Amino acid sequence: MKIDYKQAREFLEKINEKDNVVIFTHTDLDGFASGNLFLNYLNQQNAKSEVKIINYGVNRISDTDTNKFNKVLISDLAPGMIWEDLSKLAGKEVFYTDHHQADAKCPIPEFIHELRTTDQGYIPSTRTVYELTEKENKSKLWIATIGVLSDMAEKYPENNEFLQKAYWDLGLDQESLMKYLFKLNFALIGNPSLEDSFTEISKMNGLEDVVKLAKYYEPVEKEMGRIRKDYLKKREATGKIVYYCLETIYPGLKSAFINVVSGEEKDNVLVFSNIKNQDIISMSARNQSKEYDVSQILKDCVLGFKDGFAGGHKSASGAQMHKYDLERFKERLIQVNLEKYKI
Repeated sequence: MKIDYKQAREFLEKINEKDNVVIFTHTDLDGFASGNLFLNYLNQQNAKSEVKIINYGVNRISDTDTNKFNKVLISDLAPGMIWEDLSKLAGKEVFYTDHHQADAKCPIPEFIHELRTTDQGYIPSTRTVYELTEKENKSKLWIATIGVLSDMAEKYPENNEFLQKAYWDLGLDQESLMKYLFKLNFALIGNPSLEDSFTEISKMNGLEDVVKLAKYYEPVEKEMGRIRKDYLKKREATGKIVYYCLETIYPGLKSAFINVVSGEEKDNVLVFSNIKNQDIISMSARNQSKEYDVSQILKDCVLGFKDGFAGGHKSASGAQMHKYDLERFKERLIQVNLEKYKI
């Protein structure tokens, strides 16, 4: 059932030392930050807790044996990617907050307490979790701000007040925080274990501790430079549509790289592919100008594919397909009439 902020806070306040809680969150910094805020809150409530990182196409909520948990917290996981697993949480108290567009084809079970923020604009999950737990998480404002910025929320006016206050309270401007953001994101990418990454970031007392993660982020910074050169040589452009196959030893670098390039090529529709495992290819699409609905473009391009699905925001979306459908996907992408997808 849909709930508001007051009801969400009441749900969280009922958690205590008798509860065993599992947190499910996403692999990016918005997911890590919101999961970190949830974990810090639960520690102060003296509740037993565990964190599970969900990597779309690699693992699922249903892979976790939830029998020992009586409560579940979920953040930053798109409904289209997890809705089939949500029904398997019946019998538990579940709070789910997310900022991706809901899909009528992916209904959320009624027993789940759902706080969706899309009616307020673009509000990253980290901001929602921080505002729900600000009293307990004031010392974590640094990671809350990083999480919000990691989803490019500064480009949406509805986040201006939150960010301006955070800059003032932290004594740092946006440019300074973005330098920390990149290092944290690269550290996350460079550590082969998502769980270890989450633990190391959770141990940080502030942004100054980022230097402790240099062994992870420095090699990724070097790889980023190599990819930028390769992109300029191998990008395939058809009008405003640009396709590039991103090959790197760091799978997580795809999202970071496309975010940088999309800021430089705001008018283009950028589609990047990356081999996720032996058979599965993942896609990311961006259009910084917000002129075209890239989510619908990806959905139409994977329509009918056996292992194909897509979802996300109109200006930033993702998809997945089997490798044997890649050439069909590229053929469809080249034929896209962008006028049809104008927002």
